[in-house]
Amino acid sequence: MAYYFDLDGTLLDNGPRHYAVYCDILRALSQAALPMERYWSLKRSATPNAQIVGACAPEFSKRWLEQIELPAYLRLDTVLPGVQELLGALRPHGPVVLVTMRQSASALQRQLRELHLAAYFDAVLVAGQHGGGWREKAALIRHFDSHPDGWLVGDTEADVLAAQAVGIQACAVAWGIRSPEFLAQLQPTILVANLSELARLFTSNSHTVSVK
Repeated sequence: MAYYFDLDGTLLDNGPRHYAVYCDILRALSQAALPMERYWSLKRSATPNAQIVGACAPEFSKRWLEQIELPAYLRLDTVLPGVQELLGALRPHGPVVLVTMRQSASALQRQLRELHLAAYFDAVLVAGQHGGGWREKAALIRHFDSHPDGWLVGDTEADVLAAQAVGIQACAVAWGIRSPEFLAQLQPTILVANLSELARLFTSNSHTVSVK
């Protein structure tokens, strides 16, 4: 059995990075930024950029892609408590594979090393942000294993839809970039509220996993 994990919002808290890029772009465009709580609420409900930033949405989206993976912003990401413990406990039971959407594979590898996460993954599969989203994630999983079995754990519609397309179990997490209410509409196999609940899920699949 394989364990496929999304990165941003699932294993990393990237809320500060997203908000910093959002504020810096709007400042450069002489626009006022929303408070973080309001901005994050809109993002979690999958509100389109056009509704969040208004008429400057095309320029905002262009600058977003240019800035979101710059080193200064990536340094704002932090590993969620308990992630290393969970990944380390899963590795003896099957491959642990990162399947994430990033523009730069080299910047991703550098971040994984800096956050001391690289050693926990048996493979790193990268889908480009300009590509097909969940379709590209699904294709990467199929290429990695022509008859995949296991779980895809993630925080967005791309993760749930990719898992469903491949035919593996979809575990949606409630703490990332999409709200539990939004994710529930996609009918994942299961929706978990925290890492401890995720660990219990895998424990119930005959594994010994514990996250404090």
